[in-house]
Amino acid sequence: MRSIFFMAVFIAMSTISVYGALNEEAPGFVPSTEILDEGEILFGPIDVGSVTGDDKLLGCEFDGSYYWITGANSESDPNKLYKFDADWNLISVTDQPSHSTEWGWRDLVWDGVYLYASVDSSLDEIDPATGAWTGNTIPGPEFPNRALAYDPDTDHFWSANFTSNIYEFDRSGAIINSFNNDRNVYGMGWDNRCPDGPWLWVHNQEGNGMVAAKFDPIQGEYSGVAYDITEWNGIAGGAAVYERDGIIILLLLGQADTDLVMGMELCQIPDWAMTCDMEIIYPVVRCYNDFVTFRLTINNTGLNSWQDVWAEIYPTVGDCANGTQFDFNLDRRITTNLEPGQSYTNHFFYYINNVCGLGLSEAAVYIEAGGSSGHYVCGCCDEFWFASSWMSAGGEYDWGTEWKEYDDDITIPGVTLLGQNYPNPFNTSTTIPFELAEGGTVAIKVYNLTGRVVEVLVDRQMGAGQHAATWDASAAASGVYFYKLQTDDYSTVRKMNLVK
Repeated sequence: MRSIFFMAVFIAMSTISVYGALNEEAPGFVPSTEILDEGEILFGPIDVGSVTGDDKLLGCEFDGSYYWITGANSESDPNKLYKFDADWNLISVTDQPSHSTEWGWRDLVWDGVYLYASVDSSLDEIDPATGAWTGNTIPGPEFPNRALAYDPDTDHFWSANFTSNIYEFDRSGAIINSFNNDRNVYGMGWDNRCPDGPWLWVHNQEGNGMVAAKFDPIQGEYSGVAYDITEWNGIAGGAAVYERDGIIILLLLGQADTDLVMGMELCQIPDWAMTCDMEIIYPVVRCYNDFVTFRLTINNTGLNSWQDVWAEIYPTVGDCANGTQFDFNLDRRITTNLEPGQSYTNHFFYYINNVCGLGLSEAAVYIEAGGSSGHYVCGCCDEFWFASSWMSAGGEYDWGTEWKEYDDDITIPGVTLLGQNYPNPFNTSTTIPFELAEGGTVAIKVYNLTGRVVEVLVDRQMGAGQHAATWDASAAASGVYFYKLQTDDYSTVRKMNLVK
Protein backbone atom coordinates (compact mmCIF):
# COMPACT_ATOMS: atom_id res chain seq x y z
CA MET A 1 0.00 0.00 0.00
CA ARG A 2 1.12 3.53 -0.69
CA SER A 3 0.56 6.61 1.50
CA ILE A 4 0.45 10.33 0.80
CA PHE A 5 0.81 12.64 3.77
CA PHE A 6 1.28 16.41 3.77
CA MET A 7 1.31 17.84 7.28
CA ALA A 8 0.90 21.37 8.55
CA VAL A 9 1.72 22.08 12.15
CA PHE A 10 0.58 25.00 14.21
CA ILE A 11 1.48 25.99 17.73
CA ALA A 12 -1.11 27.56 20.02
CA MET A 13 -0.23 30.64 22.03
CA SER A 14 -2.25 33.11 24.08
CA THR A 15 -2.86 36.79 24.41
CA ILE A 16 -3.16 36.64 28.19
CA SER A 17 -0.69 35.70 30.90
CA VAL A 18 1.22 32.54 29.98
CA TYR A 19 3.80 30.57 31.91
CA GLY A 20 6.42 29.71 29.28
CA ALA A 21 7.86 31.03 26.05
CA LEU A 22 5.63 32.90 23.60
CA ASN A 23 5.85 34.27 20.11
CA GLU A 24 4.78 37.75 21.15
CA GLU A 25 4.59 39.04 17.57
CA ALA A 26 1.89 36.55 16.59
CA PRO A 27 -0.62 35.75 19.34
CA GLY A 28 -3.06 32.92 18.79
CA PHE A 29 -2.20 29.96 16.58
CA VAL A 30 0.98 30.62 14.62
CA PRO A 31 2.69 28.41 12.03
CA SER A 32 5.69 26.40 13.11
CA THR A 33 8.07 24.07 11.31
CA GLU A 34 8.56 22.03 14.49
CA ILE A 35 7.03 18.55 14.42
CA LEU A 36 5.75 17.71 17.86
CA ASP A 37 4.78 14.31 19.25
CA GLU A 38 2.01 12.92 21.43
CA GLY A 39 2.38 14.31 24.94
CA GLU A 40 4.29 17.46 24.02
CA ILE A 41 2.92 20.82 25.20
CA LEU A 42 1.50 23.07 22.49
CA PHE A 43 0.52 26.04 24.63
CA GLY A 44 0.28 27.24 28.20
CA PRO A 45 -0.03 27.03 31.08
CA ILE A 46 -2.41 29.99 30.68
CA ASP A 47 -3.57 31.85 33.80
CA VAL A 48 -7.35 31.83 33.41
CA GLY A 49 -7.88 32.07 37.16
CA SER A 50 -6.59 35.63 37.34
CA VAL A 51 -8.62 36.67 34.30
CA THR A 52 -11.90 35.30 35.72
CA GLY A 53 -11.15 36.17 39.36
CA ASP A 54 -12.34 32.63 40.16
CA ASP A 55 -10.04 30.25 42.06
CA LYS A 56 -12.39 27.27 41.69
CA LEU A 57 -12.42 26.55 37.94
CA LEU A 58 -13.51 23.00 37.15
CA GLY A 59 -14.47 22.00 33.60
CA CYS A 60 -13.34 23.01 30.11
CA GLU A 61 -14.39 22.52 26.47
CA PHE A 62 -13.84 23.94 22.97
CA ASP A 63 -16.79 24.09 20.54
CA GLY A 64 -14.82 24.85 17.40
CA SER A 65 -14.97 28.63 17.93
CA TYR A 66 -14.97 29.32 21.67
CA TYR A 67 -13.47 27.94 24.85
CA TRP A 68 -15.80 27.37 27.81
CA ILE A 69 -14.85 26.97 31.47
CA THR A 70 -17.07 26.25 34.47
CA GLY A 71 -16.33 27.87 37.81
CA ALA A 72 -17.58 27.69 41.39
CA ASN A 73 -17.19 31.48 41.69
CA SER A 74 -14.63 31.03 44.49
CA GLU A 75 -17.30 28.99 46.36
CA SER A 76 -19.90 31.78 46.22
CA ASP A 77 -23.31 31.42 44.56
CA PRO A 78 -24.20 31.78 41.79
CA ASN A 79 -21.67 29.57 40.04
CA LYS A 80 -20.39 30.80 36.66
CA LEU A 81 -19.81 29.74 33.05
CA TYR A 82 -16.96 31.60 31.35
CA LYS A 83 -16.68 32.01 27.57
CA PHE A 84 -13.33 32.78 25.87
CA ASP A 85 -12.53 33.44 22.24
CA ALA A 86 -10.03 31.33 20.33
CA ASP A 87 -7.14 33.48 21.63
CA TRP A 88 -8.22 33.09 25.27
CA ASN A 89 -9.77 36.55 25.65
CA LEU A 90 -12.67 36.44 28.13
CA ILE A 91 -15.79 37.63 26.32
CA SER A 92 -18.75 36.71 28.56
CA VAL A 93 -19.77 35.37 31.97
CA THR A 94 -23.10 33.60 32.58
CA ASP A 95 -24.70 32.58 35.88
CA GLN A 96 -25.32 28.86 36.27
CA PRO A 97 -28.94 27.86 37.13
CA SER A 98 -30.16 27.91 40.73
CA HIS A 99 -30.06 24.10 41.08
CA SER A 100 -26.33 24.18 40.32
CA THR A 101 -25.22 24.80 43.91
CA GLU A 102 -22.03 24.20 45.90
CA TRP A 103 -19.35 23.46 43.26
CA GLY A 104 -21.92 23.57 40.45
CA TRP A 105 -21.16 22.37 36.95
CA ARG A 106 -18.09 20.15 36.73
CA ASP A 107 -16.70 18.91 33.42
CA LEU A 108 -18.08 19.96 30.02
CA VAL A 109 -18.66 18.24 26.65
CA TRP A 110 -19.79 19.44 23.22
CA ASP A 111 -21.95 17.32 20.89
CA GLY A 112 -21.82 19.69 17.94
CA VAL A 113 -25.06 21.46 18.90
CA TYR A 114 -25.16 21.86 22.69
CA LEU A 115 -22.77 21.91 25.60
CA TYR A 116 -23.42 19.51 28.48
CA ALA A 117 -22.23 19.99 32.03
CA SER A 118 -22.12 17.43 34.82
CA VAL A 119 -24.13 18.46 37.87
CA ASP A 120 -25.12 16.08 40.69
CA SER A 121 -26.48 12.88 39.07
CA SER A 122 -27.46 14.45 35.75
CA LEU A 123 -26.08 16.43 32.82
CA ASP A 124 -27.44 19.90 32.05
CA GLU A 125 -27.90 20.88 28.40
CA ILE A 126 -26.50 24.35 27.65
CA ASP A 127 -27.32 26.63 24.71
CA PRO A 128 -23.98 27.93 23.35
CA ALA A 129 -25.69 31.03 21.95
CA THR A 130 -26.58 32.25 25.47
CA GLY A 131 -24.55 30.07 27.84
CA ALA A 132 -27.82 29.30 29.64
CA TRP A 133 -29.35 25.98 30.68
CA THR A 134 -32.06 24.89 28.19
CA GLY A 135 -34.09 23.08 30.86
CA ASN A 136 -33.18 19.67 29.47
CA THR A 137 -31.14 17.09 31.36
CA ILE A 138 -29.63 13.65 30.75
CA PRO A 139 -29.41 11.17 33.65
CA GLY A 140 -25.90 9.96 34.48
CA PRO A 141 -24.47 6.98 36.36
CA GLU A 142 -22.63 8.82 39.17
CA PHE A 143 -23.18 11.53 41.80
CA PRO A 144 -21.66 13.73 40.56
CA ASN A 145 -20.68 12.80 37.01
CA ARG A 146 -17.40 14.57 37.67
CA ALA A 147 -15.62 13.79 34.38
CA LEU A 148 -17.34 13.81 30.99
CA ALA A 149 -16.56 12.85 27.40
CA TYR A 150 -18.73 12.47 24.30
CA ASP A 151 -18.42 10.00 21.40
CA PRO A 152 -20.07 11.49 18.28
CA ASP A 153 -19.95 8.19 16.39
CA THR A 154 -22.26 6.40 18.85
CA ASP A 155 -23.92 9.49 20.41
CA HIS A 156 -22.87 8.10 23.80
CA PHE A 157 -21.44 9.84 26.85
CA TRP A 158 -18.63 8.69 29.13
CA SER A 159 -18.23 9.55 32.80
CA ALA A 160 -16.41 8.73 36.02
CA ASN A 161 -16.21 10.15 39.54
CA PHE A 162 -12.78 9.81 41.17
CA THR A 163 -12.11 6.05 41.48
CA SER A 164 -15.56 4.94 40.33
CA ASN A 165 -15.91 2.72 37.28
CA ILE A 166 -15.63 4.38 33.90
CA TYR A 167 -19.10 4.35 32.33
CA GLU A 168 -20.43 4.56 28.78
CA PHE A 169 -24.11 5.58 28.70
CA ASP A 170 -26.71 6.83 26.24
CA ARG A 171 -29.06 9.82 26.34
CA SER A 172 -31.66 7.86 28.31
CA GLY A 173 -29.08 7.18 31.02
CA ALA A 174 -28.84 3.48 30.18
CA ILE A 175 -25.35 2.15 30.92
CA ILE A 176 -23.80 0.56 27.84
CA ASN A 177 -20.45 -0.40 29.38
CA SER A 178 -18.81 -0.22 32.80
CA PHE A 179 -15.06 -0.65 33.20
CA ASN A 180 -12.81 -0.89 36.24
CA ASN A 181 -10.80 2.20 37.11
CA ASP A 182 -8.10 2.76 39.72
CA ARG A 183 -7.33 6.44 39.08
CA ASN A 184 -8.67 9.64 40.68
CA VAL A 185 -10.55 10.92 37.64
CA TYR A 186 -11.44 14.63 37.29
CA GLY A 187 -11.76 15.15 33.54
CA MET A 188 -12.10 13.26 30.23
CA GLY A 189 -11.77 13.86 26.51
CA TRP A 190 -12.75 11.68 23.54
CA ASP A 191 -10.27 11.22 20.67
CA ASN A 192 -11.60 9.53 17.53
CA ARG A 193 -9.09 11.02 15.09
CA CYS A 194 -5.65 9.81 16.17
CA PRO A 195 -4.13 6.51 14.98
CA ASP A 196 -5.37 3.20 16.38
CA GLY A 197 -8.23 4.94 18.20
CA PRO A 198 -10.70 5.73 19.49
CA TRP A 199 -9.07 6.75 22.77
CA LEU A 200 -10.50 8.13 25.99
CA TRP A 201 -8.08 10.54 27.66
CA VAL A 202 -8.41 10.67 31.45
CA HIS A 203 -7.18 13.65 33.50
CA ASN A 204 -6.43 12.32 36.96
CA GLN A 205 -4.73 13.26 40.21
CA GLU A 206 -1.67 11.46 41.56
CA GLY A 207 -0.38 12.92 44.80
CA ASN A 208 0.33 16.61 44.21
CA GLY A 209 0.59 16.19 40.46
CA MET A 210 -1.66 15.75 37.45
CA VAL A 211 -1.52 12.96 34.88
CA ALA A 212 -3.09 12.54 31.43
CA ALA A 213 -3.70 8.80 30.93
CA LYS A 214 -4.72 7.05 27.70
CA PHE A 215 -7.68 4.66 28.14
CA ASP A 216 -8.76 2.11 25.51
CA PRO A 217 -12.61 2.24 25.40
CA ILE A 218 -12.83 -0.85 23.20
CA GLN A 219 -10.81 -3.12 25.50
CA GLY A 220 -12.00 -1.28 28.62
CA GLU A 221 -8.55 -0.77 30.13
CA TYR A 222 -5.75 1.75 30.41
CA SER A 223 -3.26 1.48 27.56
CA GLY A 224 -0.21 1.96 29.77
CA VAL A 225 0.54 5.37 28.21
CA ALA A 226 0.37 8.33 30.60
CA TYR A 227 1.96 11.78 30.79
CA ASP A 228 2.91 13.58 34.00
CA ILE A 229 1.95 17.25 33.87
CA THR A 230 5.21 18.72 35.14
CA GLU A 231 4.50 22.32 34.11
CA TRP A 232 2.78 22.96 37.42
CA ASN A 233 1.75 21.09 40.56
CA GLY A 234 -1.89 21.31 41.42
CA ILE A 235 -5.26 19.63 41.49
CA ALA A 236 -6.53 18.08 38.27
CA GLY A 237 -9.66 19.51 36.65
CA GLY A 238 -11.61 19.07 33.46
CA ALA A 239 -10.35 17.94 30.06
CA ALA A 240 -11.41 18.11 26.42
CA VAL A 241 -10.12 16.88 23.06
CA TYR A 242 -10.54 18.97 19.92
CA GLU A 243 -9.00 19.63 16.50
CA ARG A 244 -7.48 22.93 15.48
CA ASP A 245 -5.43 23.67 12.38
CA GLY A 246 -4.81 19.99 11.79
CA ILE A 247 -3.68 19.15 15.32
CA ILE A 248 -5.66 17.04 17.79
CA ILE A 249 -5.25 18.75 21.16
CA LEU A 250 -5.91 17.60 24.71
CA LEU A 251 -7.03 20.61 26.77
CA LEU A 252 -6.33 20.27 30.50
CA LEU A 253 -7.45 22.46 33.39
CA GLY A 254 -5.86 22.47 36.83
CA GLN A 255 -5.98 24.33 40.12
CA ALA A 256 -2.73 25.68 41.58
CA ASP A 257 -1.91 29.04 43.19
CA THR A 258 -3.99 30.28 40.29
CA ASP A 259 -6.10 28.15 37.96
CA LEU A 260 -4.49 27.30 34.64
CA VAL A 261 -5.16 25.63 31.29
CA MET A 262 -2.74 24.09 28.83
CA GLY A 263 -2.85 22.23 25.52
CA MET A 264 -1.08 18.94 24.83
CA GLU A 265 -0.61 17.52 21.33
CA LEU A 266 -2.13 14.09 20.69
CA CYS A 267 -1.49 13.77 16.95
CA GLN A 268 -1.39 15.70 13.70
CA ILE A 269 -3.92 15.15 10.94
CA PRO A 270 -2.38 14.91 7.47
CA ASP A 271 -3.77 16.95 4.61
CA TRP A 272 -4.57 13.76 2.70
CA ALA A 273 -5.70 10.70 4.63
CA MET A 274 -8.30 7.97 4.29
CA THR A 275 -9.33 4.79 6.08
CA CYS A 276 -11.55 1.96 4.91
CA ASP A 277 -13.50 -0.78 6.61
CA MET A 278 -15.26 -3.75 5.08
CA GLU A 279 -17.58 -6.46 6.35
CA ILE A 280 -18.58 -9.52 4.37
CA ILE A 281 -22.32 -9.86 4.94
CA TYR A 282 -22.69 -13.55 4.06
CA PRO A 283 -19.40 -15.24 4.97
CA VAL A 284 -20.25 -18.57 3.29
CA VAL A 285 -20.34 -18.97 -0.49
CA ARG A 286 -19.97 -21.73 -3.05
CA CYS A 287 -16.67 -22.07 -4.86
CA TYR A 288 -18.45 -21.68 -8.21
CA ASN A 289 -21.08 -19.35 -9.64
CA ASP A 290 -21.63 -17.30 -6.49
CA PHE A 291 -21.20 -13.81 -5.05
CA VAL A 292 -19.26 -12.44 -2.09
CA THR A 293 -21.50 -9.74 -0.64
CA PHE A 294 -19.81 -7.06 1.45
CA ARG A 295 -20.28 -3.64 2.99
CA LEU A 296 -17.52 -1.11 2.28
CA THR A 297 -17.00 2.13 4.20
CA ILE A 298 -14.50 4.83 3.18
CA ASN A 299 -13.65 7.56 5.72
CA ASN A 300 -11.97 10.87 4.90
CA THR A 301 -9.70 11.35 7.92
CA GLY A 302 -7.61 14.15 6.41
CA LEU A 303 -8.01 17.90 6.09
CA ASN A 304 -8.66 18.06 2.34
CA SER A 305 -11.57 16.90 0.19
CA TRP A 306 -11.18 13.83 -2.02
CA GLN A 307 -12.70 14.70 -5.40
CA ASP A 308 -12.68 11.05 -6.45
CA VAL A 309 -12.43 7.86 -4.43
CA TRP A 310 -11.28 4.71 -6.17
CA ALA A 311 -10.80 1.22 -4.81
CA GLU A 312 -9.12 -1.94 -5.99
CA ILE A 313 -10.16 -5.46 -5.01
CA TYR A 314 -7.80 -8.42 -4.59
CA PRO A 315 -9.02 -11.99 -3.99
CA THR A 316 -6.83 -13.50 -1.28
CA VAL A 317 -6.32 -17.16 -0.40
CA GLY A 318 -6.09 -17.63 3.36
CA ASP A 319 -7.00 -15.21 6.13
CA CYS A 320 -6.46 -11.44 6.19
CA ALA A 321 -3.34 -11.66 8.37
CA ASN A 322 -1.44 -14.34 6.47
CA GLY A 323 -3.23 -14.79 3.17
CA THR A 324 -1.63 -14.58 -0.26
CA GLN A 325 -3.06 -12.09 -2.75
CA PHE A 326 -3.58 -13.24 -6.31
CA ASP A 327 -1.88 -11.34 -9.09
CA PHE A 328 -5.31 -10.22 -10.23
CA ASN A 329 -7.38 -7.19 -9.32
CA LEU A 330 -10.39 -5.13 -10.29
CA ASP A 331 -10.74 -1.39 -9.71
CA ARG A 332 -13.66 1.01 -9.85
CA ARG A 333 -14.68 4.51 -8.81
CA ILE A 334 -16.48 4.34 -5.46
CA THR A 335 -17.74 7.89 -5.00
CA THR A 336 -16.90 11.55 -5.60
CA ASN A 337 -16.36 14.59 -3.40
CA LEU A 338 -15.75 13.07 0.02
CA GLU A 339 -15.38 15.99 2.45
CA PRO A 340 -13.15 15.99 5.57
CA GLY A 341 -14.78 13.95 8.32
CA GLN A 342 -17.30 12.39 5.94
CA SER A 343 -17.82 8.67 5.36
CA TYR A 344 -19.26 6.78 2.42
CA THR A 345 -20.87 3.35 2.83
CA ASN A 346 -22.33 1.05 0.20
CA HIS A 347 -22.97 -2.64 -0.42
CA PHE A 348 -21.21 -4.52 -3.21
CA PHE A 349 -21.14 -7.93 -4.85
CA TYR A 350 -17.97 -9.62 -6.07
CA TYR A 351 -18.67 -12.48 -8.47
CA ILE A 352 -16.79 -15.79 -8.21
CA ASN A 353 -16.91 -17.80 -11.41
CA ASN A 354 -15.16 -21.06 -10.42
CA VAL A 355 -12.27 -21.41 -7.96
CA CYS A 356 -12.95 -24.95 -6.74
CA GLY A 357 -9.69 -26.16 -8.32
CA LEU A 358 -7.55 -24.17 -5.89
CA GLY A 359 -7.92 -26.83 -3.20
CA LEU A 360 -7.97 -24.44 -0.21
CA SER A 361 -10.48 -23.97 2.59
CA GLU A 362 -10.85 -20.23 3.20
CA ALA A 363 -10.34 -16.98 1.38
CA ALA A 364 -10.56 -13.22 1.89
CA VAL A 365 -11.34 -10.05 0.02
CA TYR A 366 -8.72 -7.31 0.32
CA ILE A 367 -9.42 -3.76 -0.83
CA GLU A 368 -7.15 -0.76 -1.28
CA ALA A 369 -8.65 2.71 -1.61
CA GLY A 370 -7.40 6.15 -2.57
CA GLY A 371 -7.90 9.26 -4.64
CA SER A 372 -7.38 7.69 -8.07
CA SER A 373 -6.81 4.37 -9.73
CA GLY A 374 -3.37 3.08 -8.80
CA HIS A 375 -2.76 5.63 -6.02
CA TYR A 376 -4.02 4.07 -2.81
CA VAL A 377 -3.53 5.20 0.78
CA CYS A 378 -5.43 2.63 2.86
CA GLY A 379 -6.50 -1.00 2.89
CA CYS A 380 -9.05 -3.25 4.55
CA CYS A 381 -9.92 -6.94 4.47
CA ASP A 382 -12.49 -9.51 5.59
CA GLU A 383 -12.69 -13.30 5.33
CA PHE A 384 -15.17 -15.85 4.02
CA TRP A 385 -15.58 -19.62 3.80
CA PHE A 386 -16.84 -22.05 1.20
CA ALA A 387 -20.03 -24.03 1.70
CA SER A 388 -18.94 -27.07 -0.32
CA SER A 389 -15.69 -29.01 -0.19
CA TRP A 390 -13.07 -27.80 -2.64
CA MET A 391 -11.63 -30.04 -5.32
CA SER A 392 -8.00 -31.07 -5.13
CA ALA A 393 -5.37 -28.46 -5.81
CA GLY A 394 -4.00 -27.96 -9.29
CA GLY A 395 -7.26 -27.50 -11.15
CA GLU A 396 -8.27 -24.52 -13.23
CA TYR A 397 -9.81 -21.49 -11.54
CA ASP A 398 -11.49 -18.23 -12.57
CA TRP A 399 -12.14 -15.46 -10.05
CA GLY A 400 -14.48 -13.65 -12.42
CA THR A 401 -14.50 -10.01 -13.47
CA GLU A 402 -17.65 -8.53 -11.93
CA TRP A 403 -17.63 -6.09 -9.03
CA LYS A 404 -20.98 -4.36 -8.79
CA GLU A 405 -23.02 -2.22 -6.44
CA TYR A 406 -25.89 -3.67 -4.46
CA ASP A 407 -28.53 -2.01 -6.66
CA ASP A 408 -26.98 -3.23 -9.94
CA ASP A 409 -28.91 -5.87 -11.87
CA ILE A 410 -27.69 -9.02 -10.10
CA THR A 411 -29.50 -12.28 -9.55
CA ILE A 412 -28.16 -14.54 -6.82
CA PRO A 413 -29.19 -18.18 -7.33
CA GLY A 414 -31.00 -19.82 -4.43
CA VAL A 415 -29.52 -23.08 -3.07
CA THR A 416 -29.64 -25.09 0.14
CA LEU A 417 -26.17 -25.51 1.61
CA LEU A 418 -24.56 -26.31 4.95
CA GLY A 419 -21.30 -24.45 5.43
CA GLN A 420 -18.23 -25.38 7.44
CA ASN A 421 -18.35 -24.01 10.96
CA TYR A 422 -15.97 -21.20 11.82
CA PRO A 423 -13.67 -21.00 13.53
CA ASN A 424 -12.68 -24.66 13.30
CA PRO A 425 -11.09 -26.00 15.43
CA PHE A 426 -12.71 -23.79 18.06
CA ASN A 427 -12.70 -23.15 21.77
CA THR A 428 -16.08 -22.66 23.50
CA SER A 429 -18.12 -21.11 20.67
CA THR A 430 -18.47 -21.57 16.90
CA THR A 431 -20.78 -20.37 14.11
CA ILE A 432 -22.48 -22.71 11.64
CA PRO A 433 -23.54 -20.98 8.39
CA PHE A 434 -26.26 -22.37 6.15
CA GLU A 435 -28.36 -21.27 3.21
CA LEU A 436 -31.95 -22.21 2.34
CA ALA A 437 -33.25 -22.21 -1.21
CA GLU A 438 -36.80 -21.94 0.13
CA GLY A 439 -38.58 -21.58 3.41
CA GLY A 440 -39.71 -24.51 5.52
CA THR A 441 -39.02 -26.56 8.63
CA VAL A 442 -35.33 -26.52 9.54
CA ALA A 443 -33.42 -28.51 12.15
CA ILE A 444 -29.73 -28.28 13.03
CA LYS A 445 -28.48 -30.74 15.63
CA VAL A 446 -25.06 -31.46 17.13
CA TYR A 447 -24.00 -35.11 17.67
CA ASN A 448 -21.07 -36.70 19.48
CA LEU A 449 -19.04 -39.66 18.19
CA THR A 450 -21.54 -42.17 19.60
CA GLY A 451 -24.39 -40.59 17.60
CA ARG A 452 -26.09 -39.06 20.64
CA VAL A 453 -27.70 -35.64 20.19
CA VAL A 454 -25.68 -33.17 22.26
CA GLU A 455 -27.67 -30.06 21.46
CA VAL A 456 -30.46 -28.85 19.16
CA LEU A 457 -29.45 -25.50 17.72
CA VAL A 458 -32.41 -24.91 15.37
CA ASP A 459 -35.83 -26.55 15.15
CA ARG A 460 -38.37 -24.21 13.61
CA GLN A 461 -39.80 -22.64 10.48
CA MET A 462 -37.32 -20.43 8.63
CA GLY A 463 -37.43 -18.36 5.47
CA ALA A 464 -35.23 -18.67 2.38
CA GLY A 465 -31.82 -17.02 2.42
CA GLN A 466 -28.55 -17.13 4.31
CA HIS A 467 -28.53 -17.86 8.04
CA ALA A 468 -26.19 -18.85 10.85
CA ALA A 469 -26.50 -20.81 14.08
CA THR A 470 -24.14 -20.51 17.05
CA TRP A 471 -23.13 -23.37 19.31
CA ASP A 472 -21.99 -22.46 22.81
CA ALA A 473 -19.91 -25.51 23.69
CA SER A 474 -18.66 -24.23 27.04
CA ALA A 475 -20.25 -27.25 28.79
CA ALA A 476 -19.01 -29.81 26.25
CA ALA A 477 -15.79 -31.81 26.38
CA SER A 478 -13.01 -31.51 23.79
CA GLY A 479 -13.35 -33.81 20.82
CA VAL A 480 -14.87 -34.40 17.40
CA TYR A 481 -18.55 -33.52 16.88
CA PHE A 482 -20.92 -33.63 13.92
CA TYR A 483 -23.65 -31.20 12.98
CA LYS A 484 -26.58 -32.01 10.71
CA LEU A 485 -28.84 -29.78 8.64
CA GLN A 486 -32.28 -31.30 7.97
CA THR A 487 -34.99 -29.62 5.84
CA ASP A 488 -38.09 -30.99 4.14
CA ASP A 489 -36.07 -32.16 1.12
CA TYR A 490 -32.39 -31.86 2.08
CA SER A 491 -30.06 -33.41 4.63
CA THR A 492 -26.30 -33.22 5.11
CA VAL A 493 -23.71 -33.61 7.88
CA ARG A 494 -20.37 -31.92 8.61
CA LYS A 495 -17.63 -32.47 11.17
CA MET A 496 -16.10 -29.99 13.63
CA ASN A 497 -13.38 -30.07 16.31
CA LEU A 498 -13.73 -28.65 19.81
CA VAL A 499 -10.33 -27.99 21.44
CA LYS A 500 -10.12 -26.61 24.98
